[in-house]
Amino acid sequence: MYYKLLTVKARDKAYLPHLSDSLIREVVTFYQKENNKNLYAESLYYLGRVHVDLQQDARALEEFLKVIDMADEENYLLKGLAYAQIGTLFLYQGMSQKGLEAHKNSYKYKLLLGDDNRIVFGLRDIGRTYTTLQQPDSALHYYIMARDWAIKIDNPELEEMVCSELGGYYIDLGRYKEAYECIQVAVGDERQRNSVSTLSVLADYYLQVGQLDSAGYYYRRLLDVQAPLAFYAAYHGLASIARQRGELSQALAYYDRYMAYADTLREMAQEEAMGKIKSAYDYQQYHLENNSLRQESTRQKLLIVFLLLAVLFFGLVLVGYRQYRKRREREAELRYERLQQLQREQQQQGEQQHRQNLQRIEALEHALREARTGNDPAVRELLQSQKDLVEKNNEQIEARQKVRHQAVAALRRSDIYHRFHRLADENGKPGEADWLQLEEAVDAAYERFSTRLRELYPPLRDVELQVCLLVKIDLQPSQVAALILRSRQAVASLRSRLYAKVFGQKGSPDDWDAFLKEL
Repeated sequence: MYYKLLTVKARDKAYLPHLSDSLIREVVTFYQKENNKNLYAESLYYLGRVHVDLQQDARALEEFLKVIDMADEENYLLKGLAYAQIGTLFLYQGMSQKGLEAHKNSYKYKLLLGDDNRIVFGLRDIGRTYTTLQQPDSALHYYIMARDWAIKIDNPELEEMVCSELGGYYIDLGRYKEAYECIQVAVGDERQRNSVSTLSVLADYYLQVGQLDSAGYYYRRLLDVQAPLAFYAAYHGLASIARQRGELSQALAYYDRYMAYADTLREMAQEEAMGKIKSAYDYQQYHLENNSLRQESTRQKLLIVFLLLAVLFFGLVLVGYRQYRKRREREAELRYERLQQLQREQQQQGEQQHRQNLQRIEALEHALREARTGNDPAVRELLQSQKDLVEKNNEQIEARQKVRHQAVAALRRSDIYHRFHRLADENGKPGEADWLQLEEAVDAAYERFSTRLRELYPPLRDVELQVCLLVKIDLQPSQVAALILRSRQAVASLRSRLYAKVFGQKGSPDDWDAFLKEL
């Protein structure tokens, strides 16, 4: 029987998940009957570990509490292990204060045991618990104690493990100098350097201090991990980098992937929550049956399941709604930035800039005339250079305007332009090839018109693009409605809806048409 206990212990030590409790239950029953107190307590501990792997947290907690009661007071190792498991379970359930008490008890027994390695883990666990309680001073105190203890016993692996976690916490606190020092220690070991936690800490650090190339390198390293949580962190960081660089289309693409993995993690959390509900249900059923309360079990089970499902449902609805709002706000923000960028580009290339340049040239000519009466040739040279530069800019604007006017004129003389106007007059129906040819012609005349539209609003549907193309070639709303086989009211609603999606505020169909004319 002891061999069976050793088998379970070996599997647990190798971090192999336990798939069934049948073997360890056999061991527990045997040592209970044998009245072997120490081995019975030890087998109860591993029964609790099996329940943890099976996501039966309530049963696991019950077994660990039995270990505390059953084990001899001098069995510091077993009591320390049991309290550590209890602390972790409480943290997992969001009961941080109880988790702190358990981890402090675990640390007490590890001190009595005199095992330096376990003492480092005990201090680390207390520091981690204080982070969940939002008590940074206490958290840092215990993290630093754990690091110093690892240094004292000359254990670089433990020092690197603690520094990796401590560095991440320093980043959360905005203390980047200390974070950098910890990171340098953490990357000393190759295994620690390539771990998900260290890669994430390195990426976040370089992002916060503005070293975007280094941050991008480590976020892309995270993509090699092939884990949803790593993808979630990596795409969020890459989106932030792209946005800071003004690469708004790339930022939107990364943000879409980030939200997709956020959905994946939320689904995993839902599955985990359902597992907890099932575990609580099974645990309740187990005790009801053992206490001969079968007649009451149905009502109580239904009530428990109903309450848990209600809490889960409303929690998931709230989380989903917040994620949806956050995603919509983020997309609107990026679209607004892209819109402002387009408007700035149009202003620089348009008539308004041309007029401003003419006024600037006139002012510089006046200043030059006054400067010629003076004795400072450097001032005259500077004014002449400025005047030449503004005139050069106006020449470029005039050249672009000329090219654009020629392109627009070519579009209006084209066969596809006249074909759509003829189809509109004759109530004809364009084919797929007609739409593709029209899109190419409009893009050629108006500098990637359809691409810029999609950058402003990536979910742009085919029918929405078709309406925009028809407005761009000067067709009336009634003609647009006839060509896409929609009512005039439907076409008007579509244009108003597009304006609201792009600008984030209500607008009329004419507002959208005016925007398209300038795009």
